[in-house]
Amino acid sequence: MATPELATTLAEPTDQDRLLQAEAVVRNYCGWHISPVRTDTVSLLWPQEDTAVVLPTLRLVAVTGVVDSDGNTLDPGFYSSTTQGVLVRTYAWSPLLYGWGYMTVTFTHGYTEVPADVTAAVVNLAKRLRGGSTALLSKTIGPFSESYTPDLLGLDRSVLDRYKLPPRP
Repeated sequence: MATPELATTLAEPTDQDRLLQAEAVVRNYCGWHISPVRTDTVSLLWPQEDTAVVLPTLRLVAVTGVVDSDGNTLDPGFYSSTTQGVLVRTYAWSPLLYGWGYMTVTFTHGYTEVPADVTAAVVNLAKRLRGGSTALLSKTIGPFSESYTPDLLGLDRSVLDRYKLPPRP
């Protein structure tokens, strides 16, 4: 008999379980971890014709290293960054010194403290998970029937949209 991989029990989740589930939903929706501050390394395509590349963050603290596709560490003078996570090639960029294509970027990012509105959204979601769904899922009137998808994020979606990564190319 196979063991479940994505769920490990049928027991009723605890409030702590619901908070962890709500955090996972929020982080997944936003596309990044938000808090705490941490260092990550990602590999991103930086084509020769593009002057900028976007990191998966909305709160960049520091870029600690960029390595080109040939394994060369880029001099920090060849790029600048914004706090929203955009790396921009400077005018001094030399295609003779550095390769093109995938760059490996090590960067520190995230909020030191969880923004209060994110905390509120997580708590609200955890409470909705505890209460079960009371939303209208379908209705039938005569020969007509409509089905709805429940929105777990509800009104908190507009708050979380401020922390959601925009679509990336």
